[in-house]
Amino acid sequence: LAQRTDPDEQMDVWEAIKDVLVALNDHDKILDLLDSNVEKLVILATQVLASIGEDKDVRCMIDRLSSSSLYAKRALTASMVKIGSPVARDAFKRLLNEDDGHVLSYAIQGLGRVGEPDDIDSLEPFLVHKYDDVRQAALDAIVSIDTDKAEKVFLEMVKNPDPELRIIGLEGLSGMESDKLPGELDKLLKDVDARIRVAALHKVMDMKMDIDPELLEILINDEETQVRHAAQEIAGKRAMDRFRHIIEDRIDTADIWTSYHAVRALGGFKDDRAKARLIDILKGGEDILRIAAANALGEWDDEGLAKEIEPFAEDENPDVARAVFDAMDALRGGKF
Repeated sequence: LAQRTDPDEQMDVWEAIKDVLVALNDHDKILDLLDSNVEKLVILATQVLASIGEDKDVRCMIDRLSSSSLYAKRALTASMVKIGSPVARDAFKRLLNEDDGHVLSYAIQGLGRVGEPDDIDSLEPFLVHKYDDVRQAALDAIVSIDTDKAEKVFLEMVKNPDPELRIIGLEGLSGMESDKLPGELDKLLKDVDARIRVAALHKVMDMKMDIDPELLEILINDEETQVRHAAQEIAGKRAMDRFRHIIEDRIDTADIWTSYHAVRALGGFKDDRAKARLIDILKGGEDILRIAAANALGEWDDEGLAKEIEPFAEDENPDVARAVFDAMDALRGGKF
């Protein structure tokens, strides 16, 4: 039945087969499947072992790694991560030499579960890997293994001359919610590299952290466009009146993307003045700004607003109409 089943097209059947094998809990029979010439059965066995596997099963899985196909190797490694047996530690370390991004990510995740402080040195190089998921796995694994050592690693990185490493250090400190983060953020908001300033502003926004209004004003008027956009987004989301006139003035600028981001920022004020301006934009103007206005209004907590913007759901531009329709749906809590 498993061989006749397509796991992607018949997921419910595949899951039912797997559930039965898990319930039967026959380790020897499942281990026999690992030696099957049918790749699908090998993958089925690894998925079952992810639920019932023990140390002895992990040893058998490790023995099969070197002779497995790429897909089977991915499945074996992923299942070993879920089992979380310390027996797999050395195997995970060997798999750090693999080229396949999936196997690498699983191996790093595995070390995050069963690794020891000495393994952090082996994981650090993957913080700058070309694949995003590998970098994120390395960051999470380092934090999981040893919080204190991880914090030291990330604090060193935010001081590194390389901007990419400073960003990774920032991600690490924020991911572990380090109490050192606010002090480092204050420095990074003044960094000479615009990418660092943008990354720091996004952390302030995501983590709802305080920021000195005087510093925010400097950043809202920064020479770099992305910095200005990120800074004014914070001002908008926090409805900071001292910056409102800047945001409103930028809506009328000649640069369409400056106008677009200003419209989105204005939506954060959520008052009658902002509503009137956003509805005026919906009535006429560049379509991209009308879409931005609809998106901004859709984030408000005002079900009655849906009725006010309903006429624009019939707009001749289908993209504008869709944006308004989605905004109405959000305002009504999905009860369109």
